[in-house]
Amino acid sequence: MVRIRNLRRLTVRQLSERLGDIGAPMLPSGITNIEKGKRTVTAENLLEFAAALNASPADFLSAPDEGRVSIAPNMEDVGSAALRSWLAGTQPLSVPEGVEYENARKELLEAAPAWFRQSEERLHQTFRHPAVSKLSELQIHARAAILEEEGIEPGLLAATLRDRLEEVTAYVNLLADEVERRGNDA
Repeated sequence: MVRIRNLRRLTVRQLSERLGDIGAPMLPSGITNIEKGKRTVTAENLLEFAAALNASPADFLSAPDEGRVSIAPNMEDVGSAALRSWLAGTQPLSVPEGVEYENARKELLEAAPAWFRQSEERLHQTFRHPAVSKLSELQIHARAAILEEEGIEPGLLAATLRDRLEEVTAYVNLLADEVERRGNDA
């Protein structure tokens, strides 16, 4: 929390005032005790601090700089990216031995609201479409060109970009034809 408070250039007293403004008063001494680990934080406190500091609650739970985070004493620590994906409900925190990833993902989605499940399933379906796959490949090569990544021969990168663009164009044309056919069939 100190890191985010400092990013916002707020003193403990100013954060206390912000908390009061949103109806979640806390004395500066209470904030200091939380920052020093002398006071536990409730889920309600976490949401209040996130709102007062205009940050995601996940920002308070993640380790800075891609470190690892302890979830429970008998669990392996997890990386920040895995934790954020789990908090967002898009990836399981862990996959038990003997369980396939897709089954663990479906189990996680079962607990989510219906609108989120439907959205995730539709998104998951699009990733399997060849047009999306080729578009992703084009994005990877375009980023490499934009960032001028070392170790990539410029002529080869340019040729690869052109090839991927042709592939994407071909798949987009096929997809557009399919959409038009569906419209005509309706």
